[in-house]
Amino acid sequence: MREYVEEGLVTIEEFLHRAAEIRNSQHAPLLRYENAPDAYVEFLHPCSHFHFGHHSENRWAIQRVLSPLGFALIVFEQFHSSLWQSASSLNIFGRTDLPRGFLSAEKYNCRVLPAQLFSAQEAELFSFR
Repeated sequence: MREYVEEGLVTIEEFLHRAAEIRNSQHAPLLRYENAPDAYVEFLHPCSHFHFGHHSENRWAIQRVLSPLGFALIVFEQFHSSLWQSASSLNIFGRTDLPRGFLSAEKYNCRVLPAQLFSAQEAELFSFR
């Protein structure tokens, strides 16, 4: 695998992913959020999207622009669900609330994309809203 990386046949991320598989680790998958209005191409490259794993071509469209807090809360809820569900309250930036209260409030701080960055036809397909 090292030779493949040196020859450019696989990326370092793919190498690390394969190495983790060999060790049979049980960690959450790589998750990345991207907001790229200048790269938007209808049906091909969503403006706002998640990447799961090491494949740059997989883009899961989101109809909102995520804030850093919104992204962090989604990751916490999805990848640390036992902590999320057992938390009686969180204190973030001096405010105390239930985890779902923060997530609900932050969703509305993440603006919905305008039609020129998320078409009505794309909205008819599956996406995160």
